[in-house]
Amino acid sequence: WPDDYRMQKYCLDKQHEAAASVGALLKQADSNKVLKEIVGRCASQWTVDSGGYNWRMVKYCSEKQVKAYNELNR
Repeated sequence: WPDDYRMQKYCLDKQHEAAASVGALLKQADSNKVLKEIVGRCASQWTVDSGGYNWRMVKYCSEKQVKAYNELNR
């Protein structure tokens, strides 16, 4: 959407929100080795050509993996 600045802003806003959520997960990961490993694996799978991350996908991947881990370890 090179000419649709509303969509560009929307996409950037969603990426910033997701990055903040991943940051919050990483703060929790300081005391949780498994969580840190999950977020790290998800981040490595969702890099982008510019060298950054697709934060929305890192967040989605991390949340789904943590949920599955917790369900398996009840």
